[in-house]
Amino acid sequence: MKYTTKAAEKSTVKITLKFDGAEWKEALTKAYAQTKGKYAINGFRKGKAPKNVIESVYGKTVFFEDALNLLFSDNYANVINKEQKKFTVVGDPNFRWKN
Repeated sequence: MKYTTKAAEKSTVKITLKFDGAEWKEALTKAYAQTKGKYAINGFRKGKAPKNVIESVYGKTVFFEDALNLLFSDNYANVINKEQKKFTVVGDPNFRWKN
């Protein structure tokens, strides 16, 4: 993971997190493993459908939000700790997805 910080308007800081393909693929695999039990697919017991089958039924992006949440929760605290001398966190972050 790579990140950048930049001062923004109204005393805010913009943190940009960039993940490589391997990190994203690993996060998608973890998201599938954690959430596969909530998808019902005809011909499969609940939680037993392969990832590609779930993606074909629900769409290719079905695991994206969960993968993004995993990557954020794993990395946000580390970035804040590394940058604590530059700024202090006083609220919850706002997300924007950009590919």
